[in-house]
Amino acid sequence: MRDAWRQYRHRPLAIALTAAVPALTILVAAAPLALQALVQVAALVLGFLLELFLVAYLAGALGVRAQPAPDPGDQPPPAADPGRPQPGVAEAWAATRRSILPGLRAELLRLSYVLAAILGSLLLLGGVQEDSVAQRTRLLTGSSPLIGFMLAFLVVLRQPIVLHGERRVLAAAALSHRVASSWFPLCLGIGLIDAAAVAVGNLPLRTGMVVLLGAAGALAQPYLVGISNALYLRTRDQVSRPRS
Repeated sequence: MRDAWRQYRHRPLAIALTAAVPALTILVAAAPLALQALVQVAALVLGFLLELFLVAYLAGALGVRAQPAPDPGDQPPPAADPGRPQPGVAEAWAATRRSILPGLRAELLRLSYVLAAILGSLLLLGGVQEDSVAQRTRLLTGSSPLIGFMLAFLVVLRQPIVLHGERRVLAAAALSHRVASSWFPLCLGIGLIDAAAVAVGNLPLRTGMVVLLGAAGALAQPYLVGISNALYLRTRDQVSRPRS
């Protein structure tokens, strides 16, 4: 938690970036539907890139430099040198560009976990009889604990991809599962927060509530990414290191 706070404290730009993406959709709430749809697509793309960027950018506060994909048999990267300058925006963006394709596959894997949790909730809740706000709210509320449980196993899915260039998403997922087994209460808490964000994002809310939740998410997301970074960096020596 100290490592996460260190990342959060030394990277204030991360909060501004996480606040900018939901602000786009709020600003065009009264615009024509075509413009709203265009902004929604842009926000999805920017949000995906931002999630990858935050991993590398926040880890730079610990002196960790994102590495390209290693060759089999390579030695682990050297420990951070406190005397060297911390990686900044340029290095984080370079790591983001290298991670786009495997990061996209990782997002599809996360989506499959969420869909499996929703299908399981449908079976437990007896399905949805009609397409109404009340039924959708009931489904999202009922499925959130199961979604959080599933996402707990993927808390550090992006870290091997961004920080150490892992190209095989299933190998990164296996590593994430092992980290979750060692730190399950903490990973479950992060998974439940992510599940709550999924539920809230699909509910019809007033503009004031959307602004309030967007501000809370902007404050919380960099810290949660910092926790995931700290979990991965502290446990990578106890679990098998991913290799491409």
